[in-house]
Amino acid sequence: MFTVLNIVRQAENRRFFCFRRRKKEMPLLSRVAVRGGAFFYTLTLYAEKHGEVDFSAVPEMCLRRVIPVEGTELPERCPVKLYRPSVFPLTVFLNSSIGLLKRAEDDPRTRTIGIVDPKARLQHGVEHFIPYAKTIRVFTEMPEKYDAACEMLVKAWGVAPVVSNNPTAMQSCDYVFAPFQNIEGERQGTVRMRQGGNAILASNTVLLPPEIEMRRPAGTDPLLFAAALYELCNVKEIETLTYDRFLPIKTDAIY
Repeated sequence: MFTVLNIVRQAENRRFFCFRRRKKEMPLLSRVAVRGGAFFYTLTLYAEKHGEVDFSAVPEMCLRRVIPVEGTELPERCPVKLYRPSVFPLTVFLNSSIGLLKRAEDDPRTRTIGIVDPKARLQHGVEHFIPYAKTIRVFTEMPEKYDAACEMLVKAWGVAPVVSNNPTAMQSCDYVFAPFQNIEGERQGTVRMRQGGNAILASNTVLLPPEIEMRRPAGTDPLLFAAALYELCNVKEIETLTYDRFLPIKTDAIY
């Protein structure tokens, strides 16, 4: 369960604030059902004349995992705890990366793939790349954490990635996937492709299934909303979602 929050302020509705001098507007809390998963809430609060927001009438459980509508400004001191996804963005990045490799025209039998995993969080995700490369190299600051995964991959596939704590191992790869690379604090995940002169691509957003899109409150980020449905409402049908595209970007923050 999570809550999508919208705070209506004075500049948005002057007539409303003239009326509010006579009567205080109460919070609007609605429950939205989702097929195949738990419900979520939408909450609308109305700011006071000087910008104060009264959260006292809102149940505490509705303020624990919150997604603000775009443009919503939270007061400096408030009981709201913002929702931060943990698993879903990585799942979408892996799905999208494999899709990119499937569509690529180069020969996977000669392809070298690099994976940037500084904190060794992708030990069990490397297996997804094995059918699409001759060689897989992993850069991580914790190579010892890959020992068990490499043993498993040798037994299952007869091959294992080359694991190194030296980032220069990524330089000669045909593709470098960096799922934990944040660009400008907005996009998670980048891909470097040697084709096209070492083009750098960053993830964009997701296209939701029609039924999920119909329930997405206006102004909410599609990827964040989908992550909340997946992680907090157990909506598993969206676990195969991919980014709608990878966008070319210019940045020096790449391996």
